Amino acid sequence: MTRIDIPDKPNDRRERLPRSMPEQATLHWRIYYRDGTMIDSRHSTWEAAPRTDLVAVVHAINEEAPSVELGTPYYWHHGDWIGRVQDVTLYLRQLGTVKFGRWASHRLFDAAWRRALTAINKKDATIDDASLQSGVVCCTQRVDNREVGVTWALYYDTGDLIDSSMCGWDQAPSDGILVATYGVVYTGIKLLVAMRRHTFYYWRGHELVNTDDLDALLLDVPQCKIGCPSFTGNSYRHQAEAIAAACRDQLEDLR
Repeated sequence: MTRIDIPDKPNDRRERLPRSMPEQATLHWRIYYRDGTMIDSRHSTWEAAPRTDLVAVVHAINEEAPSVELGTPYYWHHGDWIGRVQDVTLYLRQLGTVKFGRWASHRLFDAAWRRALTAINKKDATIDDASLQSGVVCCTQRVDNREVGVTWALYYDTGDLIDSSMCGWDQAPSDGILVATYGVVYTGIKLLVAMRRHTFYYWRGHELVNTDDLDALLLDVPQCKIGCPSFTGNSYRHQAEAIAAACRDQLEDLR
């Protein structure tokens, strides 16, 4: 069996501390993937690079010594830094594009759900048992052919209601969602949907998605890449070679 020597990881404590940046700062980086492939800042933007199966990221500002990030489930690019991330939800909250559901008492959940069902189905004064037990309820309304666009509303565990007439989606508070509703118009027909129960709420085109699948959500977040924090699959040798190459990489060809 061929032994792959892994160099000592460079001491990059300096990169972990807040510091002043040069007036002209260029961030150079190279990503190493589980299958042994690489991509760098000369040939791609961070957002366009493949988003999964990372084993290491090497990065540096201008002519500084490079730092190596490895062994983490997520890598996040923000402005002039790239970092290892364990809890990516902290950064998702900052973006504002993802809202977070929260469990609450049955009384609060029931009250918010009833308000939402009444809002999307105003013509029906009664709410049946099946709707009360459901996680998603849909209905349609006829509207003027000139009506267009998407509307939404968020029901919070504080009792607050914030909707699209009050602010943009990104400006609404990120935490404490009990129920969400949205409406989208298709040439004279408006589809109205109420949803609840899952952790994350975010837009995929004109559809509001409610899911617990964090990795699927992150595929729509270009700042984030998904790493391989441990050896997985049948590519152990490729992973070891990628880690060794990353620890030796000085990014000379990118300066």
